[in-house]
Amino acid sequence: MKFQIDVIFKSFESRSLKKALEKANKITGTHFSKSNPCAFGLQKNIKRWTLLRSPHVHKKSREQFEMVTYKAVLRTSWQSENEMKVFLLALKNLEIYGVQISIKMSSSMYFDLLKKQI
Repeated sequence: MKFQIDVIFKSFESRSLKKALEKANKITGTHFSKSNPCAFGLQKNIKRWTLLRSPHVHKKSREQFEMVTYKAVLRTSWQSENEMKVFLLALKNLEIYGVQISIKMSSSMYFDLLKKQI
């Protein structure tokens, strides 16, 4: 069975996102030599909104705000389930501040590979 894991990092600061990617790449590179990590950044998401400063009289007085979210994905593939579990535990124990991590996992069996060859 082959497992593919997509680790999605989200952050409001690009520096903390880069540090998190470096730490995750270091884990996959040093401890697991068979996995081929592929890290790539996604588009930043910018949300802007405008608020009135005074709700009563001063219509022209407004404040503008924006929220920028950065995303990056680390994609790895594993052959054995034990190595994948060890990687997930190491990722869980990382000290990454200011970064949200979400994990998507998919697996393919031998029969799926046979169907693709036919």
